[in-house]
Amino acid sequence: MYGYMEGTMTEMAVYPVESHARTWMKSISWRILGTLTTVGATFSITNNFNIATAVGAIELVAKIFLFYMHERLWIKISKVIL
Repeated sequence: MYGYMEGTMTEMAVYPVESHARTWMKSISWRILGTLTTVGATFSITNNFNIATAVGAIELVAKIFLFYMHERLWIKISKVIL
């Protein structure tokens, strides 16, 4: 889905519209990758799978919401700046 266009006919810029569902999907997919990295790093330090997965679970939930809020804030900023 795309938003409005700006500029002259030779300088048309089309901005994608970021839906809430798309932002949630981006947040979740990014966090899965980040959480796997965190679990791997924690396991390599502690050599304890239970601790590594506990740290990963906490980090997964917290950072999905933080990323979502961050994305939505940047969308609002983009609307003001552009």
